[in-house]
Amino acid sequence: VPTLLRASVREASGAAAPLDPYMHMLGHALVLRSDGAVFAHVHPAGTLSLAAARHFAAKSGGEAAARAVEALCGDLEVLPQPEAAELSRKGEIGFPYVFPTPGAYLIWVQAKVRGTVVTGAFRLQVGPPAPGPAR
Repeated sequence: VPTLLRASVREASGAAAPLDPYMHMLGHALVLRSDGAVFAHVHPAGTLSLAAARHFAAKSGGEAAARAVEALCGDLEVLPQPEAAELSRKGEIGFPYVFPTPGAYLIWVQAKVRGTVVTGAFRLQVGPPAPGPAR
């Protein structure tokens, strides 16, 4: 089942913490099943390899296509400044992910606030998928 993992970075006052680009994105997440059978490094655009996407876009459509792919994948350095600033000020990050199997998971989320990398750690129990409609 597709899921959107959401993280919210807050100041001590409870206000949204403005996020700085961290390795070109709003944040990064690691997903690990507790038995080690599942590991994923996830970006706000999902598990897509930005380097691979950029390579194939450049090969088929040139440098302009490669830059467009970077923007679509969440690279804050190529987004128009007003869009990047709007995303940053909310202090929120979403990571699309599909858990491949039920189980106990550990999730780490990293973001950068005022030049400092902050890390949140979470535990999540994932159950089996809900039964679908009968066919």
